[in-house]
Amino acid sequence: MKLRFSHFNQDLVEQLKSKVLLRRILENPVMTIGVLRMAITGCIVAYVWLVSPILLFIFDGLNLYLANIIAFFIALMIQAFLGEFVPRGLGLQYPLQTLRVGAIPTTLASFFLLPVMRPLNFFTGGLLRAFGADEHATVDSLDVEEQIDIMESEGGEELGAHSVAQKILKNALTLRELDVSDVLLPRNQVQYFDLFDSVSENLKMARMTGHTRFPLCEGDLDNCIGLIHIKDIFRSGLNSKGLDLRKFNREILRFKEDMPVEDALEQLMQQKKHMGLVVDEFGGTQGVLTLERILEVIVGEIQDEFDVEEANIKKIGNGDYAIMGLTPLHEVEECFDIEFETDEVSTFGGLITSELGEIPQKGQQLIVDDLNIRVTEVDETRVIKALARPLEDTPEKEDFSD
Repeated sequence: MKLRFSHFNQDLVEQLKSKVLLRRILENPVMTIGVLRMAITGCIVAYVWLVSPILLFIFDGLNLYLANIIAFFIALMIQAFLGEFVPRGLGLQYPLQTLRVGAIPTTLASFFLLPVMRPLNFFTGGLLRAFGADEHATVDSLDVEEQIDIMESEGGEELGAHSVAQKILKNALTLRELDVSDVLLPRNQVQYFDLFDSVSENLKMARMTGHTRFPLCEGDLDNCIGLIHIKDIFRSGLNSKGLDLRKFNREILRFKEDMPVEDALEQLMQQKKHMGLVVDEFGGTQGVLTLERILEVIVGEIQDEFDVEEANIKKIGNGDYAIMGLTPLHEVEECFDIEFETDEVSTFGGLITSELGEIPQKGQQLIVDDLNIRVTEVDETRVIKALARPLEDTPEKEDFSD
């Protein structure tokens, strides 16, 4: 794991695979892990078998049953020290050397243990199937993420050089757990070209937003017929009076909202697209998916010199905090040192809507987990902004500041 996720060096991997024993280990990690687990169990049994008679010899008259119990705990300590802590520490600090040295005993152990493991794997697979579990599950994302966490906690000067790459790698692993609905730009935030509006009105909107790609629609996003790239219009050299937006229409991809993000990313890359429409099972538009929003999952928020960032949480005086509706709940929890008792929503605006059971009205107030909240900006589908103040900072009979 250390070799695979900290060096990112394909040439080094190929060099190691040129050695027969190392290639066998690197190309068969499942077999290697199984052999090591079996060998660890065998070592513990061997330690008990060796330590027990020594105890009986040293402590003459010691009960055999008691000797075996003591020997078992001594064996666990020996295994933890010699079989876990010491080799693991060496392996993390000297991965290449450890791999080379460990290849010989691991290969020898596999020669003796594989004949025993095959029938055990067969019966284990049958038992797992009986419980409805995946018999082929081996190293999952938890194992990988644990290794990355270990690398991050090692410290030292090396960490600074690789921390960005390690964070990106860890974020990339989460893509497997996400659907398109988790990263889309919601419908109510999508700006689009409307063929029912004049060309000048559409171009004015494009100048105000600063975007380069827009869905081309007839009335609304449910009637999207394609995609407009603003560069195509600029290159035409035509003024707004001579433009026919349909002539600049490009094909737009469509993704189901429950489609894995990995699959959507692959389609975008293969077809060299930067934007796609997200639709539900009935064909209604839920929003748009952009290459930038997927990349932000991996590398963090991407901004350029034209982006104007508004703070998610801003203290405005008199104990009041202005909070954007799309602020992640964990940021609000950190700000006020509280913990919301909900797993159903992930944003502050979603929390307000969930508590009220409907889209609130401007000026509507509520109390949620020691927070006094007043909605200050809202549209027909979501909370845009609200004011919040801890209850202990709210004097009796005093409302929010205006």
